[in-house]
Parts: sequence; structure tokens; C-alpha cells
Amino acid sequence: MSNKIIFSPESSIGNVSAETDDEFLFKCFVDHPALASIRDMGNAKMFLLGSTGVGKTAFLRMIEKNENAKFLELQELSMSYLSNSDTIQFLRKIDVDISFFLQALWRHVICIELIKMATNIEGQSDAKGFLSKLFNRGQEDATRKFFLDFVEKNQGNFWNTIDETVIEVANRLEKDINAEFGVEIQKASARAGYSRGLSEEKKTQFQQRAKKFVNPSLLAELSKVINGLSQYLSERPDKYYILIDGLDEHWIEPEIKNTIIHCLFEACKGLRKIRNLKVVVSIRNDVYEKMNMEYPPSQGQLEKNEDYIVRIKWTREQLWELVEKRIGHLYRWKYTKDNVHFVDLFKTSYDNKKRSWVYIVERSLMRPRDVIKYVNFCFSTAEGKSEISKTDFRNAEKVYSDDRLEALISEWSPVFPGISIILNLLSNRATYFQISDFCHTKFVEELALIFAENEAAQRDQMWGIIEDAVKADGSFDPLEFCREIFHRLHLVGAVGLKLSSSSAWHWVHLTHKPIPKNSITTDTKATIHPMLWRAFENTETKEHKS
Repeated sequence: MSNKIIFSPESSIGNVSAETDDEFLFKCFVDHPALASIRDMGNAKMFLLGSTGVGKTAFLRMIEKNENAKFLELQELSMSYLSNSDTIQFLRKIDVDISFFLQALWRHVICIELIKMATNIEGQSDAKGFLSKLFNRGQEDATRKFFLDFVEKNQGNFWNTIDETVIEVANRLEKDINAEFGVEIQKASARAGYSRGLSEEKKTQFQQRAKKFVNPSLLAELSKVINGLSQYLSERPDKYYILIDGLDEHWIEPEIKNTIIHCLFEACKGLRKIRNLKVVVSIRNDVYEKMNMEYPPSQGQLEKNEDYIVRIKWTREQLWELVEKRIGHLYRWKYTKDNVHFVDLFKTSYDNKKRSWVYIVERSLMRPRDVIKYVNFCFSTAEGKSEISKTDFRNAEKVYSDDRLEALISEWSPVFPGISIILNLLSNRATYFQISDFCHTKFVEELALIFAENEAAQRDQMWGIIEDAVKADGSFDPLEFCREIFHRLHLVGAVGLKLSSSSAWHWVHLTHKPIPKNSITTDTKATIHPMLWRAFENTETKEHKS
């Protein structure tokens, strides 16, 4: 090797966020079957599902780079206009289902953006030229007429910004609802307890009147437009991708967020009729879980949803290729013309038992972000040195373990506000234990005291379960309580579960399917994920030693 390697503050195999990782993302990309599925126009898969750091944004950026693709920026949609609208708030207060309107809104916005992409409309003159050609294309059938009517009615939106499109569609609904309920909307806006003051009879009357404007006919009309748009685009060989990312970020008020995400999920399915359009949406596991908690699907619907979902899974070999490519690129880019590999930087083993790469992967949730972080922490702890010592490796593990615990709490707190308390139950324990260790009333009472001191955690559904258990004064089944606890710990990836002596260990990051709560019994065994051992100061038991 021409230059001796010295670890410096610049020694890094990339950022954990794909948005800021261009240098490594595009030059060290590892081909993945999930990306092939999501790019395939003939494949129904359109939702990239996975935990934070699994590569969802990276896949979308690769599509943007290599295809005719456009990101639909959520921050630019002005969806907050809906949550701030007195009219929308009124409908929600009288329990009117606005999902048909929201699905229609999503489809409307996406159709407008697709037409812009397909026709290269950038201004008013471009739009007029497109309209002129469109209306002079000969014979008009019923399908084409719906499309032409849609284009004519919305021609102003083709040079509008996307937020103006959202506001215009919302304004049409507001105009209709205000004409029907003007005074009542003013009352609802002025009075916090307005809906509680309505009799059931009055509320039912209002609901029936409102349904004239928010009903399935909104989708039926747009379905005909979509058929016409599909017919128009079928004459073109081009493929179009509309990409949606960042649903977990703050782009809409929390009280309506899950409703809007659920409607996006449903709206995108209806766009499959347009064969050369692919709407690709990245959804984090916790966002999908919270959506299903608020809008519980039937078992049949869950199975149908799987037709549209790609769950991103990485193998050890793929992660190894990713790290190898990034290490090689780092040193060719900044330090040496020689090829540098993982084995040039890390000792074969740091504990005389497992190879260092195996050790790192076992402390990951099989995601790129985990292994990138671990390697970067190793480089950081070895700053100024030419090799990573055992002390450096162990110090990096501690930093990494603390970081992964914080990441779990950050990722899952919006779904389970008490998750930090529940995770802390694993602190200072053996790495391997039985569920029966927790199945007693004292455990419930102790947890009740901890939740009682944490106001934020009391927003968690678990607090209601705890209160019911305490009120039952010993007549509740501790196992039911433990099922709820360990179902969550398993769902977030903190523990693996072994349901019986003859069954295999079940890890959600490997199977991507959580264990049903009722499958957990007093015979169930649990093991804490190795990535958390140093953070929780767990004692490794013989079941883990090899």
C-alpha cells in the first residue's frame, strides 16, 4: 500500500441519510431486488416498506437519477391548509368520513403532476399549446371526453404550483359545504365543544346533508378521468415515476396525518390503471403500523395490501458488498490509489470467537445504516491511529449501542409514546430470559408508578391498559399485560422470541412479520438484541456464548 492509513475526522464511509450521501450513494450502490420490483411498470409493487435506515430514500433517489421521475415534495403540498380549514374541521367534528374527498385530492394532484411531466408544461403558453393540440385530435369517445373535461376544467393548474392545486381543490369543497352549512361552520369554529352540544338526531341530519359532497362519486368521476389519461398516455412509449418520501416528517398536523396517509395508500392503488405511471411511496414501519392502528384493516385487506408492498430485506452478502465498496471508494477518493478492503482496516477478530464482520452484522437489524454507523464509529474512536485496536472496537460498540437505542426511541415514540419506559425494562438484565419472569402483579404495579410520573407516556394506549389492570385489583391476568409489552418489544426489534422449545427464534427484522400477541405464553423465551447489550449493560448468558 503506497500510503499508510491514518484515521482522521474525515474517515467515513458515508452519511446515514441518503439525501446527503451523494458521493457514496451513487458510486457505491448495491443492486437490490426490491429496487427492480419497484421500477417494473408491470409489477404492482409501489410501497417501499421498511424501518429507518433500510434504504428506502436511496432507492427513490436511484429512480430519480435514472428514470423520468419527479419527487412530490410533501412540504410544498400545503396539506396544512386542510387541517386549518374551518370547513374540514367542521366535517370532522360531526364525524363525516372525508376519506373519499382526500383520496380524490391525492389522485387529482398526481394526475395534474403526471400531465405536466408528460407534456413538459412549464408555463401558461405551454399549457395553451397542449390544450389546442389535445382538442384537435379527432374523434371523441366517452372515455376521452371525461379526460378532456378534466383538462379544460383544471387548465389553470398546469402552470400553478402544487400547493395552489391543493388549495383550489379544497376551495371547491369549502364552497359547497359553506353554502349548505354556513352558520353551523361559524358556530363550530367559535365553540370548542360544539359537537358535544349536538343531539344525535341533529348530527345524523348534518352527516346526511354533508355526504352529498363527500361520497364515492368523487372517486367514480376521477376513475373515468384516469381511464382517459391512461388512454392518452398509452400512445407514448415513455415511463413516468412520481416519488413520495418523508411521510414520517412533520408536513401535516398529527390529528389528521394518519387519515391523509391512509387515503394516499388507497388512492395510489387506483392509479395502477395508468400502465406507464408508477407512483412509488416510501413508508416507514412505524408509520404503516400507526396507520393500521387508526384504520384497522381486515385480514383479507392486509393480505391484499401485500400485493402492493415491497419489504426491503438485506442479506449479509449484500451488506458486505456495500461496506466493501464504500471503504474502497473512501480510500481511493481521499488517500491512496491502492485497493483498500475491510480486512485491511479491521482485525480478523476482536474476541477470539467471531470474525469482526460477523460481530458487526449480528449487532445490526440487517440495514445499511447500522453497519455504516458501526464502521464510522470505529474510525472515529481510532482517530489518529493506523489500525483499529480491540479497545477502539469495543468503545465504538458502546457508542453505537447507545445510538441505536436512541434511534429506536425516536422512531417508535410517535406510535408508542411510552416506548422508552418499556425498552428500559431490558436494562441490567441477562440477555436471555423467560416471559414468565414478568408475569406477576408486582411488575404491573411498578410499571404503573413509572408511567404515572411521565405525562408524555400517558398518551400511550399502554397507560389505559395499566390503569385497567390496577383498578381490577388483582383480578386481571398478568399474562395479557406481558403479551402487550413483549409484542411491542418484538415489533420494534429490541427482542427476539422463541414461542416453544421446538420453535426457532423469531426476529421481526428477519421475518418482517410480528408475532401475534396471543401466541405469547408463559413458556415463551426472549432474548435481547445484541445491538442493545452495551446500552443496557446486559449480562451475556450461556445461551448466547459460542
